[in-house]
Amino acid sequence: MTKNGGSNLVAVGFNKEACRKACMRMIILDELPFSFVEGEGFREFCSVACPKFGPPSRRAVARDIYQLYLDEKESLKRLFTTSRQRVCLTTDTWTSLQNVNYMVVKSHFINSEW
Repeated sequence: MTKNGGSNLVAVGFNKEACRKACMRMIILDELPFSFVEGEGFREFCSVACPKFGPPSRRAVARDIYQLYLDEKESLKRLFTTSRQRVCLTTDTWTSLQNVNYMVVKSHFINSEW
């Protein structure tokens, strides 16, 4: 039960898929390792905060995040092929302290919502 801005309590249903997606977003946004979900502290937190949510394994996290990547990639492809806007692509490269090379492609555009 939660308060809805006033003094009334509102029942909140459990949505396993929404919890799982929020967990994936947390891992991506906070740049956490996939194994984070198998940590004792995270599992204890989940058991208290949302007992119905069984945290996924790190393999399930990797699979879900890869699927999220594929979905976002398709979404961007559709956006760029249907948009009448111009797109500017830039690249950036760098090397980590561990001597691993990285390259990123960035796209910049202004749409009608800007």
